[in-house]
Formats: sequence, C-alpha cells, structure tokens
Amino acid sequence: MNENLIIPADKKITCKICYLTSKSGTGDMDANIHSGFTIGKGKTLYWLIRWHTSGHCTVYKKDESKGLVKRHLSGDSIITIHFK
Repeated sequence: MNENLIIPADKKITCKICYLTSKSGTGDMDANIHSGFTIGKGKTLYWLIRWHTSGHCTVYKKDESKGLVKRHLSGDSIITIHFK
C-alpha cells in the first residue's frame, strides 16, 4: 500500500487515467483501499489496466456471467477513483 496516499473525505478522486500510473507506478487497484474506478460519469467499476505503447490502454471489469470484459480508452480519459 502507498503510505503517501491521501484519501479524500468524499472517498473519490476524479483525474485522467494516466494519473494512476504516474502516482502509483503500476495502475493496479489495491483491494484493501479501492472499490475500483469508473469512466466518465459511468457507474461500472473497473479494476485492471493494460497500457499500450500508443499511450492508450485497455481496462477490464469482472462480470459474473461473462468473466473479464474489456474496454479501450485513450490515456487522457477522465476517470473517478473510488475508495472504500
């Protein structure tokens, strides 16, 4: 866990998706502190990020009936990180 992480009072941070890797180094969500992240004004929680050399990424959510479901995003897409 990142000791320098400050969780805001409303338990959310809105930023560009590239913020995840610039601050955490990996972009991985920590199940102990994160609920996941949503894209734009969406309500679907995503967890995994795979970066591409183009600067874009593929994000994944877990769907009970479909397994992992992916979505392609540009590296500057706006997301909201949700904390527990």
